[in-house]
Amino acid sequence: MNDVDVTRARELLADLRGPLESDGYALIVEADGPGLRISVEAGPDACAGCLVPQPLFANIVTKTLADGGLDFGGVELSYPEMESH
Repeated sequence: MNDVDVTRARELLADLRGPLESDGYALIVEADGPGLRISVEAGPDACAGCLVPQPLFANIVTKTLADGGLDFGGVELSYPEMESH
């Protein structure tokens, strides 16, 4: 993967960044061999109940990238631990 691919992936996922940031999370997109490593990281004031379940978010990310013409060897998604209530 080259830097252009990571840049394009970041552009495609930009619409997800705003809602995450408003809930106290950061979206990090990095190259990981032939695929991508995407991390959702909680800030100190993150809304624990505001994230969709990880499998749903993974599907959204994969579909968004594929719809934008990027089909990577794989996407690794790191997600914050969700507290059960």
